[in-house]
Amino acid sequence: GNVFQLVQKIEEISFPESVHRVAEILGINITELKIVARDEQERKELKRWIKAIKAMQVHEFEEFHPIGDAKRVTKFKDFKPETIEKFGLFFFDKFYGFNKSGEPFESNERLAFPINNNGKLIGMSLRATKAHQVPKWLHQPSMIKVAELLYNYDNAIGQSEVTVVEGITDVWAYDEIGVIAVCTYGAKVTDEQKRMLLQLGCKLNFSFDGDEAGIKANQQAFDLFHYTSDIAFTKMPMGSDPGSLPREELKQIYGGRK
Repeated sequence: GNVFQLVQKIEEISFPESVHRVAEILGINITELKIVARDEQERKELKRWIKAIKAMQVHEFEEFHPIGDAKRVTKFKDFKPETIEKFGLFFFDKFYGFNKSGEPFESNERLAFPINNNGKLIGMSLRATKAHQVPKWLHQPSMIKVAELLYNYDNAIGQSEVTVVEGITDVWAYDEIGVIAVCTYGAKVTDEQKRMLLQLGCKLNFSFDGDEAGIKANQQAFDLFHYTSDIAFTKMPMGSDPGSLPREELKQIYGGRK
């Protein structure tokens, strides 16, 4: 058989639906193609589909150049200095950005976590350092859609197993116990993030926070991936998340994933 027959069997869908499903995973737009039954027309359409694959271009993000006085952070919570150095962390006394309407704004005293794609800085996630600051998180540039990204995705490519978490510092915590992780920027896997995870072609371990939102996210992950991927779950104790746990405890819990 072939990949289309495999998808047909796993998802119990028709051949035309399987072609569109594979295209979705690969990130190819074939909405204008008409996939029909197994006949001469099918072969012609598949030739067009293959041509579309060859013509596929990876979306290129523009390099981001932050405006403001950035200071490199060397100490943050209980993370190791080498972890902070690896992922990068900065502090802005004043950060100058633009909102979605193109209007300039100024934000004070924020931590900045770099967002990289294909080895290039494409944005920053700015975290409030004061309780009164709203919103808690700002993502710049304003047009960047973190729901269509996975933090640390570059390092996940080619791995045999990747852990999926909610937040940036959860990725850091797992890195400190030798586990490659990506974060979804929240307690949900979006359609684009699902496609990116499937493209990795590896075992997926989900480790969302130990709260109501995290429980729902784990259930959603099961519903999305239990037919298409080898999956496991590392369930956090209630009221905790990977980034808040002592590393030895996190390592022990991770060892019991199932």
